[in-house]
Amino acid sequence: MSLPGTPNPAAADDGDALHFCSTCAFSDACMSQGYDKAALAELHVLVDHVGPFHAGETIFRVGDAFEAIAAVRGGMVKTFVEDSQGNEQVLGFSLPGEV
Repeated sequence: MSLPGTPNPAAADDGDALHFCSTCAFSDACMSQGYDKAALAELHVLVDHVGPFHAGETIFRVGDAFEAIAAVRGGMVKTFVEDSQGNEQVLGFSLPGEV
């Protein structure tokens, strides 16, 4: 697989080309498609790894500019809105592997 305009896949080399797959929520999807190590390294370069986040830390807020799709790698993320009195209305919980 070749992704035009992507950085050198060597930038993702952490000693084991598949090491990063062990913590990726979507590794089963990639592996089932038959991607080889080089293709997986190219995909890894396209992923922006952020975190870890701590319990209670805000990841994004209503009105923030949309910049990326996030996938939960570990733990749980609660999404909610606040009403005018500051009460939370829980919209959902995301678990590892969910977007």
